[in-house]
Amino acid sequence: MSIFDKALTHISVAIQKLVGSNRLKPYEEACLTAWVGAISSEAGGALKRQLNSFDYIERGPQGMVSAFHSLSDPDYKAWENFLFKRKDSGLKVFQGILLSNIGDLAYESGFSIYIHQGRLSTIEFKSPPKQLMKCEGEIQVKKTRCLVQL
Repeated sequence: MSIFDKALTHISVAIQKLVGSNRLKPYEEACLTAWVGAISSEAGGALKRQLNSFDYIERGPQGMVSAFHSLSDPDYKAWENFLFKRKDSGLKVFQGILLSNIGDLAYESGFSIYIHQGRLSTIEFKSPPKQLMKCEGEIQVKKTRCLVQL
Protein backbone atom coordinates (compact mmCIF):
# COMPACT_ATOMS: atom_id res chain seq x y z
CA MET A 1 0.00 0.00 0.00
CA SER A 2 1.45 3.34 -1.08
CA ILE A 3 1.75 6.38 1.17
CA PHE A 4 -1.07 7.99 -0.81
CA ASP A 5 -3.33 4.96 -0.20
CA LYS A 6 -2.51 4.99 3.53
CA ALA A 7 -3.24 8.72 3.74
CA LEU A 8 -6.54 8.23 1.89
CA THR A 9 -7.51 5.46 4.29
CA HIS A 10 -6.75 7.64 7.33
CA ILE A 11 -8.72 10.53 5.84
CA SER A 12 -11.61 8.16 5.10
CA VAL A 13 -11.70 6.94 8.70
CA ALA A 14 -11.56 10.52 10.01
CA ILE A 15 -14.43 11.61 7.77
CA GLN A 16 -16.53 8.62 8.85
CA LYS A 17 -16.03 9.56 12.47
CA LEU A 18 -16.93 13.20 11.85
CA VAL A 19 -19.88 13.08 9.49
CA GLY A 20 -20.97 9.59 8.61
CA SER A 21 -20.33 5.92 8.69
CA ASN A 22 -20.64 2.83 6.59
CA ARG A 23 -23.33 1.31 8.80
CA LEU A 24 -26.87 1.16 7.52
CA LYS A 25 -29.62 2.76 9.57
CA PRO A 26 -32.59 0.45 10.23
CA TYR A 27 -34.79 2.34 7.75
CA GLU A 28 -32.11 2.08 5.03
CA GLU A 29 -31.76 -1.63 5.72
CA ALA A 30 -35.55 -2.06 5.42
CA CYS A 31 -35.51 -0.37 1.99
CA LEU A 32 -32.64 -2.51 0.72
CA THR A 33 -34.09 -5.75 2.12
CA ALA A 34 -37.34 -5.10 0.26
CA TRP A 35 -35.40 -4.41 -2.94
CA VAL A 36 -33.34 -7.60 -2.61
CA GLY A 37 -36.60 -9.55 -2.40
CA ALA A 38 -37.65 -8.15 -5.77
CA ILE A 39 -34.45 -8.67 -7.82
CA SER A 40 -32.66 -11.73 -9.14
CA SER A 41 -30.31 -13.69 -6.89
CA GLU A 42 -27.41 -12.61 -9.13
CA ALA A 43 -28.27 -8.91 -8.67
CA GLY A 44 -28.83 -9.51 -4.94
CA GLY A 45 -25.34 -11.02 -4.67
CA ALA A 46 -23.85 -8.03 -6.49
CA LEU A 47 -25.68 -5.67 -4.12
CA LYS A 48 -24.37 -7.54 -1.08
CA ARG A 49 -20.79 -7.26 -2.36
CA GLN A 50 -21.30 -3.56 -3.09
CA LEU A 51 -22.66 -2.93 0.40
CA ASN A 52 -19.61 -4.67 1.87
CA SER A 53 -17.33 -2.48 -0.27
CA PHE A 54 -18.81 0.95 0.41
CA ASP A 55 -16.81 2.67 3.12
CA TYR A 56 -18.91 5.80 3.55
CA ILE A 57 -22.63 6.57 3.58
CA GLU A 58 -23.31 10.29 3.25
CA ARG A 59 -26.63 11.41 4.66
CA GLY A 60 -28.17 14.66 3.50
CA PRO A 61 -30.07 17.20 5.60
CA GLN A 62 -32.66 15.50 7.83
CA GLY A 63 -31.59 12.17 6.30
CA MET A 64 -33.60 12.80 3.12
CA VAL A 65 -30.85 11.23 0.97
CA SER A 66 -28.47 8.38 1.75
CA ALA A 67 -25.61 8.36 -0.78
CA PHE A 68 -23.21 5.44 -0.98
CA HIS A 69 -19.49 6.06 -1.65
CA SER A 70 -16.17 4.31 -1.82
CA LEU A 71 -13.53 6.73 -0.61
CA SER A 72 -10.84 4.08 -0.88
CA ASP A 73 -11.74 3.37 -4.57
CA PRO A 74 -13.55 6.52 -5.78
CA ASP A 75 -13.45 5.43 -9.43
CA TYR A 76 -14.82 1.96 -8.55
CA LYS A 77 -12.08 0.31 -10.61
CA ALA A 78 -11.98 -2.84 -8.46
CA TRP A 79 -15.77 -3.28 -8.68
CA GLU A 80 -15.97 -4.75 -12.19
CA ASN A 81 -17.03 -8.21 -10.97
CA PHE A 82 -19.96 -6.98 -8.88
CA LEU A 83 -21.54 -4.15 -10.80
CA PHE A 84 -25.11 -4.48 -12.05
CA LYS A 85 -25.59 -5.14 -15.77
CA ARG A 86 -27.40 -1.82 -16.20
CA LYS A 87 -24.87 1.04 -16.39
CA ASP A 88 -27.34 3.94 -16.67
CA SER A 89 -26.76 7.15 -14.75
CA GLY A 90 -29.32 8.09 -12.10
CA LEU A 91 -31.66 5.18 -12.84
CA LYS A 92 -34.59 4.74 -10.43
CA VAL A 93 -34.89 0.99 -9.85
CA PHE A 94 -37.20 0.53 -6.86
CA GLN A 95 -39.71 2.44 -4.75
CA GLY A 96 -41.91 1.85 -1.76
CA ILE A 97 -43.28 3.27 1.48
CA LEU A 98 -41.77 2.77 4.95
CA LEU A 99 -44.35 2.50 7.72
CA SER A 100 -44.09 2.31 11.52
CA ASN A 101 -45.81 3.64 14.64
CA ILE A 102 -44.99 6.18 17.32
CA GLY A 103 -47.54 5.35 20.00
CA ASP A 104 -50.95 5.55 18.33
CA LEU A 105 -49.63 7.58 15.39
CA ALA A 106 -48.61 5.91 12.15
CA TYR A 107 -45.57 7.37 10.41
CA GLU A 108 -44.73 6.78 6.78
CA SER A 109 -42.14 7.92 4.30
CA GLY A 110 -41.96 7.11 0.61
CA PHE A 111 -38.57 6.17 -0.79
CA SER A 112 -36.84 5.49 -4.10
CA ILE A 113 -33.59 3.61 -4.78
CA TYR A 114 -31.27 4.73 -7.58
CA ILE A 115 -28.27 3.15 -9.25
CA HIS A 116 -25.49 4.96 -11.12
CA GLN A 117 -23.16 3.27 -13.61
CA GLY A 118 -23.89 -0.21 -12.31
CA ARG A 119 -23.78 0.42 -8.57
CA LEU A 120 -26.10 1.46 -5.78
CA SER A 121 -26.06 5.23 -5.66
CA THR A 122 -28.76 6.66 -3.37
CA ILE A 123 -31.87 6.03 -1.37
CA GLU A 124 -34.04 9.14 -1.49
CA PHE A 125 -36.91 9.76 0.93
CA LYS A 126 -40.03 11.88 0.48
CA SER A 127 -40.13 12.88 4.16
CA PRO A 128 -37.46 12.81 6.89
CA PRO A 129 -36.89 9.13 7.73
CA LYS A 130 -35.13 9.94 11.01
CA GLN A 131 -38.58 9.94 12.64
CA LEU A 132 -38.54 6.20 11.99
CA MET A 133 -35.74 5.88 14.55
CA LYS A 134 -38.24 6.96 17.22
CA CYS A 135 -40.82 4.42 16.10
CA GLU A 136 -41.81 1.49 18.23
CA GLY A 137 -41.59 -1.96 16.73
CA GLU A 138 -40.61 -3.04 13.28
CA ILE A 139 -40.35 -0.85 10.21
CA GLN A 140 -42.57 -2.25 7.49
CA VAL A 141 -42.22 -1.71 3.76
CA LYS A 142 -45.44 -1.39 1.77
CA LYS A 143 -46.51 -0.68 -1.78
CA THR A 144 -43.19 -1.68 -3.29
CA ARG A 145 -42.54 -1.54 -6.98
CA CYS A 146 -39.50 -2.86 -8.80
CA LEU A 147 -39.05 -0.53 -11.76
CA VAL A 148 -36.04 -2.19 -13.43
CA GLN A 149 -34.69 -5.72 -13.34
CA LEU A 150 -30.94 -5.79 -13.09
